[in-house]
Amino acid sequence: MRRHPRGWRLALAGLALLAAGAGCKLFQAKQADEKPAKAAAQTPAGARDWGQTIGGSAYQVTPGDIEESGFAAHADRIGLAQVDTLRLEGPQAAAKVAAFLTDPSPAVRQRAVDVLAEWGQAAEGAAPRALELLRSSDAEQRLVGAKTLAAIASPSSEDALERALKDQSPAVAAWARAALVRAGADCDDHLSEVAESVARHPGRIPAEAADALAVMPCQDAEALEDAAGELLPGFERSDETGLAAVAKAVGVLGPAAAAAVPGLVGLLGKQHPPRVRQAAMFALARMGAHGAPAVALLAAELESQSPRFRELAAHALGGIGPAARPAVDALRKASQDQEPAVQAAAKRALRAILGDSEEAQP
Repeated sequence: MRRHPRGWRLALAGLALLAAGAGCKLFQAKQADEKPAKAAAQTPAGARDWGQTIGGSAYQVTPGDIEESGFAAHADRIGLAQVDTLRLEGPQAAAKVAAFLTDPSPAVRQRAVDVLAEWGQAAEGAAPRALELLRSSDAEQRLVGAKTLAAIASPSSEDALERALKDQSPAVAAWARAALVRAGADCDDHLSEVAESVARHPGRIPAEAADALAVMPCQDAEALEDAAGELLPGFERSDETGLAAVAKAVGVLGPAAAAAVPGLVGLLGKQHPPRVRQAAMFALARMGAHGAPAVALLAAELESQSPRFRELAAHALGGIGPAARPAVDALRKASQDQEPAVQAAAKRALRAILGDSEEAQP
């Protein structure tokens, strides 16, 4: 069975990056045989061992820190630190990491799923806990269970996942389909169903389904084109979350979704929220020459006041490749942008469009 860690990271890196970026001031090493009295003696004056209150961490903060960012933020950091410590033990700690799948914090739960995804099938020890969650009466817990089984591509969970295809929550069903495909099921049985969930369902379901789609390995051209067809009605949505999810899903399918390029071009319009326009740019970067109809709009974005938009526009033009030659002059100007990230993206795009030797010419 093929594994696709790149696809999984694309789908699930966001929360982990946000949590890691939070940082913390005062992690202190605590020996396993350290007595409580000794730990208390080492606590700085005026500080309280909040980790000990929660249960088992030497993470310490002052009352002022708590007032500034809130107890919940510090609790998250404790949980994240505990999961990352278990990560150092490798897949043999899968069952211990799975204990965090029911943590009160969404960030900690997601970090546990991400760590298990890194280990893949070697983390089969987490399957019993994930299956237990999949049987829960709570839809959120069932969703975590389905995500976990997709993360570890569990070969022992097929029967439970087949039952989950009829779950009342379309998000749970989408992740169950992703888990089955990652465990070896044919993608043509599941890809279009997940794409339909992206295009048609309300609320957060499209975002969850797009993330599930992103981790489903599929090389069947016909299945990819069928899934793209299911996404086309999604461009008629009016909600920001849904439109961003449709654009992301189109990008996941790549050139097989060429029929969706006009929809992506439409999402570049200024009337759409920034998140939707950014998702469209990412998707266009995956379209290759099929993205040529977007070249003029992307070249105009190189003049945006937002460095992020300038960088994404350059990235998309590079993904389109030689078909983006009309944007060469704008990219040469962008290669002198005041923002280093924009400069780098523009130079990469020029190499992709012109080749190394021609790109160096004025």
